[in-house]
Amino acid sequence: MIGFRYHVVTVISVFMALGIGILLGGAAQDLFPAQQAVLFQRLEEKYYASQAENVKWSRKTRDLMKRNEQLEDVLKQLSPSYIRGKLAGKKIIMVQLEKGNFEKVGDWLEMAGAEVQAVVKVKGPNELLTHATLPVLARGLGTPDETNGGTLLAHSAQVLANSMTGLSSGDWPIFLQKQGWIDMQGRLDEKPDAVLILCSESEQESTRSDLFDIPFIKELQKQKIRIVGAERSDSELSVISIYRRLGVPTVDNLDQMSGMISIIELLRGQQGSYGVKQTADQLVPDLRI
Repeated sequence: MIGFRYHVVTVISVFMALGIGILLGGAAQDLFPAQQAVLFQRLEEKYYASQAENVKWSRKTRDLMKRNEQLEDVLKQLSPSYIRGKLAGKKIIMVQLEKGNFEKVGDWLEMAGAEVQAVVKVKGPNELLTHATLPVLARGLGTPDETNGGTLLAHSAQVLANSMTGLSSGDWPIFLQKQGWIDMQGRLDEKPDAVLILCSESEQESTRSDLFDIPFIKELQKQKIRIVGAERSDSELSVISIYRRLGVPTVDNLDQMSGMISIIELLRGQQGSYGVKQTADQLVPDLRI
């Protein structure tokens, strides 16, 4: 049998356990708020430190933007005298693959002494490769109606390039213009010294460079035509890396005055990739040449 002494010891043990629990509970109430206070204080310090850092970088960004605007103003004043005559006697064709108004680019080339033979604006694949237009495009190229759309567009780009260099007749650009697939101003009756491609892509036309740009460029390269690719600094999708792989000199900040100067230098014969994006070698070519 279990003796009375055992019951006494058991009861005492239970009360001791309860007492220890109460003591620990009270200590925890005092301990955790203190820990929370320390934690909140640290978070608050980090918040204010981050806020101060953001203010510092915002100030630096504003300073850089202001300096950039000042540089643009200086370049606008100095550039006309610098570029005058740089492209004297050169015949240039502008091919516009991206949407937008680029009349200023043509004016800039003419200010440098170039003759802008033609400006060719090409619609994107989404407008060209539809169920209604594919058979028409195929018949115009003399291929079967069921020819793959990508093949048709690549072939179309090659024929357009050959029309620009005089290797084939000018009937194909006229056909494309009648169908509303290109808008052409000027003439293609004489081989140009260079072709300037305005080339950035949009999210909706991310396949264009594979379907049109690459076959178009390769065909021009066969004819030993100098090619320069240019896009805006704020373009949706950059194609500069693709052009670089093809050995085409590029400018990625067409919308900035330094980019316009770079275009002139590349059309003159300098090599490389210039602008403000990661694909650029430096901001501008060597202006001492």
